[in-house]
Amino acid sequence: MSAQAPTIAEDTTHSTDGRPLARVQYIEPETSLDPWKCNYFGIPVAKEVIHAIQPLTDLRPEIFSPSSPYNLSTHAFTAIKHESALDIAAGEAYDRVKAYDVLIPEIKDLLKSVTGAETVHVLGLGMRLKEADPDTKPLRERDPNAEPERCGIDLPVKSMDMTVPYMGGYGGANKTGPARSIHIDYSPDGARQIIRHVRSDVIESTKDIIEAEDAAVAAGKDVAFYDGRRYAMFSVWRALKKVERDPLAICDPRSIDFKRDLVEHVNKQPSDSNEDFLAGLSMLKGDRAGEQKWFWISEQDVDEVFVLQFYDSYAVREGRPWGAPHGGVTLVGKEEGEPRHSVEARCIAVW
Repeated sequence: MSAQAPTIAEDTTHSTDGRPLARVQYIEPETSLDPWKCNYFGIPVAKEVIHAIQPLTDLRPEIFSPSSPYNLSTHAFTAIKHESALDIAAGEAYDRVKAYDVLIPEIKDLLKSVTGAETVHVLGLGMRLKEADPDTKPLRERDPNAEPERCGIDLPVKSMDMTVPYMGGYGGANKTGPARSIHIDYSPDGARQIIRHVRSDVIESTKDIIEAEDAAVAAGKDVAFYDGRRYAMFSVWRALKKVERDPLAICDPRSIDFKRDLVEHVNKQPSDSNEDFLAGLSMLKGDRAGEQKWFWISEQDVDEVFVLQFYDSYAVREGRPWGAPHGGVTLVGKEEGEPRHSVEARCIAVW
């Protein structure tokens, strides 16, 4: 199914007001599958797929200025200029040891500076170094004689040391491409499960928050109004070379209805206790794609870093968007060329 495209000029790569057009993939996940029977970090099997053409508003003119209107408190994302101690342009971030030793401490300091958080946990780094996967097909369009669609990423999770930040996508069969389907990496409940299970240092530093949330639920209150410290989940996203294709695009969270337009997809995840757990992410449906507003940074370079919010435990009580839907989109007319290279860090901030 395809959503109605906006009116375009004779130049089919741009809207009538001159904005570049992008092909955006939306998935409504099939929620009846048992996540325990899927691989880790399960990719949703699609109940419905929509591809829509969206005009992208360039953030570049404003987002790096001190008076930028694009803030975590209003849009659930921002971007900053940041020079790494690694020579990103020369490829030093591709070195696992250098990336672990330098990027992870830098990301902690960067996120503390941007958010004012007291503590930042980096769950891991994920490289994206290959072509995007082909379009996802909904269940009804699949060949009934074909092999079942893999449900999840076949990662050697049991050989990974989950007591420290993981290093994903660095080579071989574990390489991944841009995440095409629009999503937020956690759902609100998924974020709550993460702090309860993912790693012992995270659990220890959020112990009082977990107890406060549990007390709110036991008292019959909305868990969003628990009496305790704030925590939030973020991605710190950096290009490893100037982005020419498949850019990261972000949906303005103020242009969607979170309850109506997001669907939770639950997947299996590992922990440092060797006991797996379930945590949800949020997929953005495309049946109201025409109401959405989309942003990008044109020709995003290696010193231009996105900070994306996945969840903020105080957002609902304060009337703010708790996360920003995002994904790798296809620029119309720029479907070919070298794959985008980028690295992203999933982080937990605690105040």
